[in-house]
Amino acid sequence: MPLDFHRDATHYWQMQYRCAQEYVIPFLENNCKIALRGKNVLEIGCGEGGVIAAFYDHGCGAVGMDISATRLQKAAERANADGHHRRLQFACANILQPEQTASWQNQFDLIVMKDVIEHLPGHRQALGHIAKLLKPRGYLFFSFPPWFMPYGAHQQMFNSKLKFVPFTHLLPRSWFRALAQRFGERQNLIDELADLYDSRLSLAALDKLLREAPFGVVVKKPYLTNPMYKYKFGLQPISLPAFVARMPIIREFITTAVYCILQLKNSAGK
Repeated sequence: MPLDFHRDATHYWQMQYRCAQEYVIPFLENNCKIALRGKNVLEIGCGEGGVIAAFYDHGCGAVGMDISATRLQKAAERANADGHHRRLQFACANILQPEQTASWQNQFDLIVMKDVIEHLPGHRQALGHIAKLLKPRGYLFFSFPPWFMPYGAHQQMFNSKLKFVPFTHLLPRSWFRALAQRFGERQNLIDELADLYDSRLSLAALDKLLREAPFGVVVKKPYLTNPMYKYKFGLQPISLPAFVARMPIIREFITTAVYCILQLKNSAGK
């Protein structure tokens, strides 16, 4: 059944790995004009570890961080599955609690957050904490689905037919919860997706966030077709046309992903 890969951990790990290997890493190297091999990389919100494993296999020193010890255990197991013996490091920590990462200051050349920033209620604080973990010429990469896109609350993860209904997250939060409960969704999943209402990271909110962040923008690329859709649905990535990107309301509803590369302002000369 379509979208069942969200419950197939091995398949989803492989899709994340391939997306990072075939698209994210080249995107970074082409836009930053650097070779990542030998660089120290931290992934925040690494989950089961498919993305950070791709960076490790590319020759990076790689650390995966997540708030879920259970997911990190699965990441460690998966990293050494199928005859692989990856020396990945994993840490259970929360980027919104800086005391948990204080020992990592100025350690990383690159920090990665793939589909994570939209889960953080404190975007500005998170970027401030991340800046302290980067080396002076370090980069931050993040991608996310904007709030107003058809599945801005990740409701495709639902188990019922509700997963096929777009824009349900634009209902009031209490209505969204009630609708999901009526369709028999698991309460912990409902709670997880409803928490995204606290973030609501739209394209307009992103622009404001970047103006206030301690970073300069290297590239900000919106997509009509998310690069991850290549691995989920066989669809090629399509960038949002420039003329549409200048239409504030329309772009909010049809942009399915944004890829951003930032660099500390004191090193980007901004």
